[in-house]
Amino acid sequence: MRRSALILVNERHADKRFTDLPGASADAQHLSSVLRDPEIGQFEVTVESNKTARAWRKAIQRFFSDAERDDELLLHLSCHGRKDMRNRLHFVAKDTESNMLEATSVSAEFLADRLEESRSRRIILLLDCCYSGAFSKGMRSRGEPDADVSETFQGNGRIVITSSTSLQYSYESEVLSRRKGQPSIFTSAVVDGLRSGDADLDQDGFVSVEELYEFVSRKVTEQIPEQTPTLSAFSVEGQIFLARNPKAVSSQSDQLAGPDPRRAVQVTGAGRRGSGYQVTGDVVLTAAHVVSEATSVQVRFLTEEGSTRELPGDLVWENSDSDIALLKIADDPGMGGPPLAEVSPVRFGRITQPVECEALGFPRFTYPALPDAGAATAYRDAHHALGRCTPLSHMRTGSLEISVGYPPLYDPGSGRSPWEGMSGAAVWSGGCVIAVISEHHRADGLGQLVASRLDRWYGRLTPAQISELSELIGLPANADQLEQLPLPEGAPQRRRVRRWRTVFGA
Repeated sequence: MRRSALILVNERHADKRFTDLPGASADAQHLSSVLRDPEIGQFEVTVESNKTARAWRKAIQRFFSDAERDDELLLHLSCHGRKDMRNRLHFVAKDTESNMLEATSVSAEFLADRLEESRSRRIILLLDCCYSGAFSKGMRSRGEPDADVSETFQGNGRIVITSSTSLQYSYESEVLSRRKGQPSIFTSAVVDGLRSGDADLDQDGFVSVEELYEFVSRKVTEQIPEQTPTLSAFSVEGQIFLARNPKAVSSQSDQLAGPDPRRAVQVTGAGRRGSGYQVTGDVVLTAAHVVSEATSVQVRFLTEEGSTRELPGDLVWENSDSDIALLKIADDPGMGGPPLAEVSPVRFGRITQPVECEALGFPRFTYPALPDAGAATAYRDAHHALGRCTPLSHMRTGSLEISVGYPPLYDPGSGRSPWEGMSGAAVWSGGCVIAVISEHHRADGLGQLVASRLDRWYGRLTPAQISELSELIGLPANADQLEQLPLPEGAPQRRRVRRWRTVFGA
């Protein structure tokens, strides 16, 4: 899937009956910068500035005809707009002549036809189209009465955001419009919402088109109450995501990218070994059956230098029905490693269809069979399990089935599973924790694991217990607040973080 943007702007006109728009070049510069940003828009951007109508038509046709079905397209127009005698909308290019409008401009019908012919199912139009005339209170109008685009732009999977109601009054400051480097009010709001991340209204890390519209509408009307941007959506299924929130990317990269090896731990207690994950600064999530009978528990971390640090863990919460437990740990500066308070809280999700998943734990099959293996020479290594979760299996038990892509090559027998020690490992998908590894049934083969699925906790735990988990690890108050996976179609992909080989004492 490609994410492509085409920005068409015009600030100078051969026909001096059209006033120049020095801010249009700034529109292109600022918008293209934020759309190209790999932490925000991730778009491939093409800018056509101060070109002829023929050049614009060719660029538009190429842009839409080259797209594939799953490509996401964004077209931004910053220019004058005019209507002909039959009330049809036209976009003014460098060589447009006001008395030869139909022959020298780009008509809205031409643009609509190219949209109709495009294979892309996700198309976004941002129309910051200005018209000459009509001043009010020191503001120059960029609109004209009754320039309604709703009839022209119709079809599947299209969203149109205009700078004002029916393109009526898209105001631009008379002073600012004559100063180079200053974008229009509408485009300024678009750029600000994306660059700052403030358009991510629900703070889920992504900016949807609807969220951007709400943000822009509020910003524009705060400056000019008479101007109200509009949004029209045609045959759009689900949400279309326009960008990532850069603040979420920078401050929450660990939680967005899946398991952080620095936070995956080995848990030991009462002769049992398991795995766990540091979900907050001082709380580790693990499986209840690993620690429920232990009088003391040890939590083992790996530092960035490759050494280990071992901290005592206090069992502060457990539930055998869901097979989950929480351990409280206290920082020990003398053990090295980053302070515990520096970690970011994880995000929690639920799956509605099969998804790719991963878990990082310490299973028995990583324990080497060395001839002289003693406490000082034998190690239980970490295993990064990659697989696929299927939500419709094990519906009666309410557990999650995980098909592991690279299972252990053999079963050593002796009545013990090679996956022993993996219990308690957090299961991740789409940057969210969705389950906790709980069992391996040897009869199912070496490639199948069972996990306690997070969304089923709400049916097994009391409201008071859910409230306790909310307080301890930030679990949402109800299942509907969990992030739904897989990610909505068109959402920017979450990035991965670095991984390194981790070795722990057995």
